[in-house]
Order: sequence, then C-alpha cells, then structure tokens
Amino acid sequence: QPIYAGGAINSSVKSAKLKGLVAEKQVELTSANIAHGADLAYWGAVAQKAMYGTMEQYVKIVTELRDIVEVRYKEGKIAKTDYIQIESRLAEAKMQLIDRKTYYELAIQNLNIMMGRDPYTPIELADALDSQLTIPASINPGDVLDFRPEVKIAELGIQLQEQKIKGAAAAYNPSLYAGLSETWGSASMNVNNKGYWGHALYVKLSVPIFNMGARYKSMNVERNRLRASKYELQKQVDMVAKEVTDAWTKINENVEKIKIAKDNVAVADENLDLNTFSYNEGRLTILDVLSAQAAWISAYTNMITVWHSQHVAISDYNKATAYIK
Repeated sequence: QPIYAGGAINSSVKSAKLKGLVAEKQVELTSANIAHGADLAYWGAVAQKAMYGTMEQYVKIVTELRDIVEVRYKEGKIAKTDYIQIESRLAEAKMQLIDRKTYYELAIQNLNIMMGRDPYTPIELADALDSQLTIPASINPGDVLDFRPEVKIAELGIQLQEQKIKGAAAAYNPSLYAGLSETWGSASMNVNNKGYWGHALYVKLSVPIFNMGARYKSMNVERNRLRASKYELQKQVDMVAKEVTDAWTKINENVEKIKIAKDNVAVADENLDLNTFSYNEGRLTILDVLSAQAAWISAYTNMITVWHSQHVAISDYNKATAYIK
C-alpha cells in the first residue's frame, strides 16, 4: 500500500480526469463537424437540383428555337448554316443536361450516405436555394472562444501537460510504502508434517540519490512540450478568429453579389426575349439569339452559384461561432 509516492498517484488521477474532459470536448467537436458537413451536403444537393432544373429550362428554350429554325429551313427561308448551328447548340445543351442530372443524383446519394440510408433512397428537397437565408448577427471572435471545443481541448492540453511535469518529477521523489507479508511453512526441517503461518509487517522507503540528472532532463522534456501546448492554444485562438472573420466577410460580399446576380438575370431574360423576337422578325441573325441564350444560362448559373456560396458562408459562420444565437 503506497503511503506517499512522490505525488505520482495524485498527478495520475488529475491527468485521468483531464483526459475525460478532453474526450467530452472531442465528442462535441465531432458532432459540430458532422452537423456542418450535413448542412453543406444538404445545400449542395439543393444547388444541384436548381442547376438541373435550370438546364432543363435551357434545353427547352433551345429546343423551341430549333423547332422554329427547322420549319423556316424546310421552307427555304434561311440558310442551312442557321439550322446546323442551332442543332449543335441543342446537342451541347442535352449533354450538359445529362451532366447536371448526374451531379444532382450524386449529391442525393451523398446526402443519403451521410444519413446512414440506402444511397438510392428518393429524397424530396423542400427548400429552394433562396429560402431560409437569414443573415446571422455579427459576433466578436473573442466571444466564441469559450464555446469552441478546439480551444477547450487546447486549454485542457496545457493543464494535462502541467500534470505530466509533476508526474515526471514524482518518479524521482522519495516514496514510502507499507505492506503485510504472509508465509506458510516451518522454520527448520519439516519432521512432523506441521507448518504454521508467518506474518511480517514492513515499511519500504525509497530515496533516489543518483538520479538528479535524469530528473532534470525528464522535466525539461515535459516543459518543452508544455510550451508547445501553449503555442497550440494560441494557434487555435487565431484559427477561430480567422474562421469567424473570413465567414462574415464572405457573407457580406455574397449579399452584394446576390443583388448583382438578380439584376443580371433580369437583363438576360429581357435580352433573350428581345433577340428571339427580333430573329423571328428577321431583324437579327441566329448568332445573336445563340449569344443571348449563352448569356441567359450563364446568368442563371452565376446566380445559383452565388446563392449556394451564401449558404456555405452562413454554415461556416454558424460553425465558427459555435452555433451561438
């Protein structure tokens, strides 16, 4: 039975408690990462659905123009080059539609896998990409440090390393143990087949004398690790500040980009209608209409991309601020 072990037992108990707290914070960190990943996967699927729907509409627009051009070509009113160009554009649009459908299906499969379901389980995405887009309140990076598990893990790492320093020193401190020894037998040659119990109570004192150099080196190693733990804490604090400020900056930038993207879509819609009408009236060439179609799909693609970027930025900001409301 140890009576005094130089502080090693007490240090081991405190270290075990600290490791338990670290494990709890690691669970919190894993949960936060899973929630963040699920959020990104969901809005990624919503974005791919929007891209797929937009490409379907684009194929419909090109097909309608192709039908008009085909009739006019058969009537001999336009050259064959117009018909070839619109056919080429339609084939290209159909290829892009296949790609968008594939991306959408892969996004749904990824979402199912994250939920632990069969990858091919149908999912009805109820949200549109421009829904549930509430801009969060601005939060000072210093206010979230107590809520970020990475910071808490780093702080506990410092405390744990301090206990390791004490444990390294305890190995070279005096120690005192007491015990009871039991024996069975006889004190001399056994001539009568009789024995007896022997009891011995002892106290053991250990005082290291020639290990002072090893004690210093062991403690110095742990002190260096303590400095590394402190650097890790500062690294985590800086990382939190960067994540919060980067995400907030992206949110504000995307607000402006969304306004521009909406205006661009409105212009692209009007430009496509006017160019298509003018082509039907014979005032523009097929190249003008094809250019308007390309501008239309580009405008809608950019708008979807910006909306998705905003959802990603908000999700990153929520994670960076530990989902503080």
